[in-house]
Parts: sequence; structure tokens; C-alpha cells
Amino acid sequence: MSSGAAAVLNGSTHFLSTKTETNELNRLLRALPTGAITLVSGYASCGKTALMLAALAKASREAPVALVDTNERLDIHSAVEAGVDLDKLLWVRCSGAVEHAMKAAELLLRCGSFGMVVFDIADLSPRQLGGIPSACWMRLRRAVEKNRTIFLVLEQISSTGSFSTAVLKLNNQGLRWAEKNRDLYTEPRESSLFQGLTFSIEHRKPRIFSNDFRFNAIVDKFS
Repeated sequence: MSSGAAAVLNGSTHFLSTKTETNELNRLLRALPTGAITLVSGYASCGKTALMLAALAKASREAPVALVDTNERLDIHSAVEAGVDLDKLLWVRCSGAVEHAMKAAELLLRCGSFGMVVFDIADLSPRQLGGIPSACWMRLRRAVEKNRTIFLVLEQISSTGSFSTAVLKLNNQGLRWAEKNRDLYTEPRESSLFQGLTFSIEHRKPRIFSNDFRFNAIVDKFS
């Protein structure tokens, strides 16, 4: 499974394509609860987008999926590289209108036609998050409880924890470097190559598995 990111070198924009190791991710995705809110939290570059795309790719193989993109963060190229079936993806772009995004998420959950709904509010400030009434989160929880939809909420900080059935905390464990015919290591050396990134997932609520685990984004191509 692949995802991607843009990089700027010598004034030119290049696209970095990565392959995400999926064994552990698939094990986690199979355990995501339906009819409940799952909170995915973590700061920038912690792996939230990689996890989201992996989840959408898996779910879109079986049913239509929806993404409520509050600040329009989705990169279509990355979604395609990750394996998301765009013919089964409803992309709701909200241009920063938080109230409209909340209403859109509620409508999608109530219709019950989607195998997964992702609500991306990861770019909202603490002030914006604090301005969302608790009644809105209660309505979302009641909406999803009536169907078998997987509902993922992406945030930087955990503001919806009390309304969530599951909480996943992601962390960036650092860059991965390699030399030809050498094992991977975490610190760059002379003539070393950037190999990818390592992320960890903590299961804060409930303990879906007995142990937390890591997944890797490994460089596929750089163009």
C-alpha cells in the first residue's frame, strides 16, 4: 500500500511515494468498532494521514466510503497511491466551515450507506475545537450508533475522548536510513539513504490489543 508526500529540493517540487507495511495495520483496521466513534489523535507528521488512507483503501474495497475534509487536506494522488477506490469515495470539502462539516458528518452517518466515514478536523486550532458544542458530538455518536459504519475522527489533540469508544494515539518514531547491503538504522551516516519513517500507535481506549505496535512508511520512489 502506498501513500505520498511532497518535498521541495533546489526550488523544485518532487513527489515522494512510500509503501506502507500493512500486516499490523490490517490487524488494527479489522478491529475498528462499527457504530461508534474512533478518535485518531496525534500531532503533525505522526502518521494520521497514512492510517486514514490505509483505512479508506481497505473499506472502499467492500463498500462506499466518505471523507468530510474540513480544511481540504486530502491529496488525491496520495489516495490513489494508497489504493483508495475513488469511484467509491464521497469527498466532502468544507473550506474551513466547521459548522457545515459537523452537519455533513451527521447526515452521512444517519444515512447508513457508507462502510466508513472519516471526519478530518486535524488542522483545527484548540480554540476552534473548544467552540464545538458537546451536543454536536452527542448527535454524531447517536447517529453512528444506529448503523454499522466505522467512524474515524482525526484530531491533533483529544477533544472528543469522552464521546469515543476507541482512542488511538499516533507518534512519529523517527526517520529510517539505510546503506547498500546494510541494515536499517535511525541515525543518518555518511552516504546514507533516506528509507522512510516509523510510526507507533498507542491504544488508549479500549485496549484493542495487548501491546501497542509500529508500522513503517518505506520509500517506493522519488520523482
